[in-house]
Amino acid sequence: MKRFSFKLESVLKYRKYQEKKAQMELGEARAAWMNHLNAVNALAEKKENLQGRLQKDACEGMDASWYLVCQNFASRLDNELDVAQDQLASQCRIMEERRICLENEYIKKESLDSLKSLYARQHRTQIEAEDQKSIDEMVLIRKRGMR
Repeated sequence: MKRFSFKLESVLKYRKYQEKKAQMELGEARAAWMNHLNAVNALAEKKENLQGRLQKDACEGMDASWYLVCQNFASRLDNELDVAQDQLASQCRIMEERRICLENEYIKKESLDSLKSLYARQHRTQIEAEDQKSIDEMVLIRKRGMR
């Protein structure tokens, strides 16, 4: 019985490698996105704490110069928050691109994998037909020999 060999096996291995690589890139992009999200959340929390502190200090009476320093710090936090949100949006786009790339690599690998299974089924059917043919021939030879 002839063994099944898929002539595109090396291409299939390469496609599996490409899919694995795309999975890793997507994982790295998600990790970077989570880091940016945590940074945005930390800046937003810092800003809220500062605003609360400023309101409390303003009610108690604070020096005008100190109030201006705090306001400058708050505006700098706003700018940093805007930059961090832009970076988060950029990282989200990168993550979406990597997800699409992973889907494409998966489709390429699966199409080749399904082609391999189709060829394997055809090979198995052909081998079974050849085996059945040889069994039938052996039965005919025996029947002729008995007569």
